Amino acid sequence: MNKADKAFIEEMVRELDCSIKKWVELEKRLTLKLGKERTEELSELWLNELVDEEADEFKRSMDYLDKKLIWVWANLQRTHRYRAEAGQTYMKLNIV
Repeated sequence: MNKADKAFIEEMVRELDCSIKKWVELEKRLTLKLGKERTEELSELWLNELVDEEADEFKRSMDYLDKKLIWVWANLQRTHRYRAEAGQTYMKLNIV
């Protein structure tokens, strides 16, 4: 692997780590605004723990902050996945 590829992966990892930190901070702010009970309810929806009828009814009751927290969780999940893939690529290429 050449130095440019190595530098690219290292920079991507740093950026993804920074993004994860920002998403976690936003998640904390939203959960404080929403409260423990509402956050738990949203978590049940996010983890598909509600039956279809309950989920549909719950979705109709969601407001902006509820939807924003779900959006943050989706972005956190995706960013963690990308970070893991970048780390695996880094290790596979024996750069460590």
